[in-house]
Amino acid sequence: MRWRSPEEAKVVVADVDVEGAEETIRIIRDAGGESIFVKTDVSIAADVESLVHKAVETYGRLDCAHNNAGIEREYTFPDLRHSRRPGT
Repeated sequence: MRWRSPEEAKVVVADVDVEGAEETIRIIRDAGGESIFVKTDVSIAADVESLVHKAVETYGRLDCAHNNAGIEREYTFPDLRHSRRPGT
């Protein structure tokens, strides 16, 4: 798929932050694209499954996925071993 212009964009915004998601959707729509919001916590598998289902249900397919989520924790460098990072 080649995206030629913002008018062709169909974006599913997934976030736990409703206000931030609404702002993102406004920007996409103001540029002429289509967008929907699905409240999603990417640390919960069922939320991600629902997100993908909604994207396919709404737009017929999923061409690309981008994850920009993060979990902020207070750890020092030696504490960053995978086995000691709850929630990941």
